[in-house]
Amino acid sequence: MTPLADLSKQAATFPSVSTCVVASTVSDAHSNTMARNALHRTRSIIARLAFAAVVVIAVGACAGETPHLDQTAKTPHPTSRPSSASNVGWLARQAASDAAALATVRDYWAAYSRVMAQTPSWDQRTAKAELEKVAKGSALDRLMITFLLHKQNSEVIRGTVVSHPTVVEHRGAIIVVRDCVDDQSGIYYLDDGTRGDIDDPYWHPHIFELAPHAKGFRVTDVTAPWTSCPST
Repeated sequence: MTPLADLSKQAATFPSVSTCVVASTVSDAHSNTMARNALHRTRSIIARLAFAAVVVIAVGACAGETPHLDQTAKTPHPTSRPSSASNVGWLARQAASDAAALATVRDYWAAYSRVMAQTPSWDQRTAKAELEKVAKGSALDRLMITFLLHKQNSEVIRGTVVSHPTVVEHRGAIIVVRDCVDDQSGIYYLDDGTRGDIDDPYWHPHIFELAPHAKGFRVTDVTAPWTSCPST
């Protein structure tokens, strides 16, 4: 499904994560064992990214920061529309933005699967460069920490993520997407190729917040309620 020998040095290439937390978390063998066991008890991407979010929160606490990492699923509000249905130009622009946001969510999962499958060969800089194409802020931090934890533990994620995103809200320039996800990936040990987690047969909702970036969008936050959604 759905970190390192000397993170103190590598933290310079990952400014979003404070060196003090990364070094103290990763250099301690006992902490690594706990992290590995926690990851292997997870049955879905929801749990994996939520576990990474806990690390991000600890990062903010260490640096004296207060990162925005609300793990409670946000309840989308109905999208407001102009009173005149004849505003064809506005509708066309919104439809184009919605399509771009949905494409970014699909690209997010594709990048997740691609990067997590390269933990043996990719370094932190290469992974971050790839993930920055689809995410930023806390969303990027969670993906990076997930990558680093698996790299540290000599594990790889193989498989696909089936995504069915739908736009549910507009908050000014921010677009909120609800995605129903079927996680068909798994964690595998590099030493013997065996699987280290349990398959999750259920579909789970993920709430994405996307912000404009250049000519497209980037995922800025992801929350995942511990519920299931109907098969799609």
